[in-house]
Amino acid sequence: MSFLSQFSVTPKEIRLFKLWDAYAWHKVIWDLFPGREKKDRDFLFRVDMFHTQARLLLLSPRPPRLP
Repeated sequence: MSFLSQFSVTPKEIRLFKLWDAYAWHKVIWDLFPGREKKDRDFLFRVDMFHTQARLLLLSPRPPRLP
């Protein structure tokens, strides 16, 4: 089974977490799956930027931990 999750990220959160590039997003998303630091990445993500917020779509084999 796969989980498709969607998160809305405000401009304030983008600044707070310094989400300026794909690598920064990847690091933050990796933290949604604690205990997997030494394992291969098993999730896909997409970030859509809008004027007032960003939308994160995340496909993973397990549910992410809520931020």
